[in-house]
Amino acid sequence: MVSNKCRDRWCEACARERRNLLAGNIVARCPDGPIRLVTLTLAQDGQPLRERLDRLYGSWVKLRRLPVVRDALAAGVAFVEVKRSADRSGWHPHLHVLTQGSYLAHSVLRDAWQRVTGDSYVVDIRLVGDKKRAAGYVTKYAAKAIDSGVWQDPDSYTEAMAALAGRRTFATFGDWDGLDLSKPADDTTEWLPLAPLAEILSRAADGDAWAITILMRLRGEPDAEPSLFDPESPP
Repeated sequence: MVSNKCRDRWCEACARERRNLLAGNIVARCPDGPIRLVTLTLAQDGQPLRERLDRLYGSWVKLRRLPVVRDALAAGVAFVEVKRSADRSGWHPHLHVLTQGSYLAHSVLRDAWQRVTGDSYVVDIRLVGDKKRAAGYVTKYAAKAIDSGVWQDPDSYTEAMAALAGRRTFATFGDWDGLDLSKPADDTTEWLPLAPLAEILSRAADGDAWAITILMRLRGEPDAEPSLFDPESPP
């Protein structure tokens, strides 16, 4: 079954598909080895979201240049997530980073992040384990950019869309830089056109056995009469 897609970054259906694609590519394409999840936050300063994102992205670049953390952040992919405070008074953009590299103590990461930001020290680092577990984190954070507290508020949603326009919401770095995690796998499946879904639904409603069998296949139900699945039967 195929469909036309809008591929708009704000479309929830397309975002779910992107998350699944990224998760699959993490498992299929990333090198073996332990993976850690790093979370980097910014202290509240009352600035608009656009300025907050500029600062977050700039601080991330500076952090990776520090010798004290360079080996620990040797390769990976970083995702941005945007939240709003409960009282709607400020923005809380932060980065979730899947990284491969040497061991990095929490205290070292905290001090390094405070050095590049000047005022922010709330960070987290934890061992995820293998690629399959890392993929689980990807499905949670990838293509999610903004949380429900933002998109449920029209004004916040509008500001977030404007602030994120033209920005990448995730990016690989280091030794993973050549990995295209958003590229679909080559599809060698031979597709056979049957009929538009609307036609199949209409014919099934009228009791057409062929259309009913198609819908059962799509729903994963056992066929009542497997022989009815005959591509030559539609007019």
